[in-house]
Amino acid sequence: MKKKLFQLSFRQFVTSVIPYAIIALYVSISFAVLVNRLIDKQVQHDTEALAVSAEYEIRRVFETPSVALNTLVGAVERDSGRDFDSVKALVVSTGEMYPQCSAFYFAMLDGFGSKDYTIAMSAGPDSNSSRQELDAFFSEVIADKGAMHSSEAADPATGKPVIAFTRAVYDRDSHRLVGVAGCYLLLDQLDAGLKNLSASGNGVMNVVDASGV
Repeated sequence: MKKKLFQLSFRQFVTSVIPYAIIALYVSISFAVLVNRLIDKQVQHDTEALAVSAEYEIRRVFETPSVALNTLVGAVERDSGRDFDSVKALVVSTGEMYPQCSAFYFAMLDGFGSKDYTIAMSAGPDSNSSRQELDAFFSEVIADKGAMHSSEAADPATGKPVIAFTRAVYDRDSHRLVGVAGCYLLLDQLDAGLKNLSASGNGVMNVVDASGV
């Protein structure tokens, strides 16, 4: 007949019970470590998948206005007979084709006669400025000789946060600076695209730029 636990001597308890307890504890700890590793691996996998999806969504949203702006710039650069009316029509039609942008514009710097220094808008009234003011405002864009610029801004009409895309425009034959084209991408478009991306019910996604904003 087996002895009951409370009838065991201390020596018998040490030699017969404690080894099993140690084994059970080891198995429990090993199982817990394994489960945690599996959870960490799954979380890492989900996070990496979410990052890929977010990168795709950001690229999709940002590439659209940059492609549209490059198309607008290319059309103006190729048009040797460009004037205010033809460029204004291009700006308006581009704005109609890309509603995710609140507005497209073209600042006319040279070659438009009495319309020089006019900013033609795809939506809302056009505006006028001076060459000195436009050169100062677009100094970084002009200095980069046609490279695409993007920066944070506020929509001139609504005050909503936007990403402003700008590019200097040159005559294709003479390489003379003729103006600056730009558009405003509503951040609502990016927000809408990211809303459906979630790693978990408790997760929060933040999109920041290189400066942490």
